[in-house]
Amino acid sequence: MRHFLQTFAPCPMTTGTRKMPEEASTVHNASRSRLRNLSLWRACLALLLLAPALRAQTCLSAADIEPTARSGLESAAKRFFDLSARGDTSALKQNSAPSLASSFSGVEAAVKDNQPYLAGATATVRPPYLLNAEGTEPLPHTEFLCGVFGPSGQTSQSAVFVLNDLPSGKYGVAIIDLSGGKKPLTVTLVLKQIGSDWKLAGF
Repeated sequence: MRHFLQTFAPCPMTTGTRKMPEEASTVHNASRSRLRNLSLWRACLALLLLAPALRAQTCLSAADIEPTARSGLESAAKRFFDLSARGDTSALKQNSAPSLASSFSGVEAAVKDNQPYLAGATATVRPPYLLNAEGTEPLPHTEFLCGVFGPSGQTSQSAVFVLNDLPSGKYGVAIIDLSGGKKPLTVTLVLKQIGSDWKLAGF
């Protein structure tokens, strides 16, 4: 931002050894003052235009999610996993967000391919994340920075989610650890809030 402001600084003027008449100097100083004020207005306008973009996406970690909302999100994730473990892709599709239900073949294939590892496994849902994508149009490139970051970047208490062409709305990310099956496995589910219900939006 500092560099941005510097690009509008007036360039130094070279007058040589000739002394500028007093009237010309007054006009010159007034002109420079107007240019400086115009530059500041341009910079402020740019910041105002940038502000909505900075507010376009937010992320809440589990500790910051209202308890009832967190419980509902975790319960929905567990329910979707149970359907996956039973291979009930029809029920999964019926409870999916429209954008996923319209092209569900990828989820069906993933559930089928991993059926031997899903069935009989014990699922433990990690603390979820709640993502909020504001606006009326899909966001072409969205980065959600969640949790606490340190001087060197990510910590054990943080996560980054990068999503492209994301429709506006509220999303939950639930990471599920599986144990007791044929091999340890981790499943990530993306849920979207539609009305008061959570719908499957990614598997």
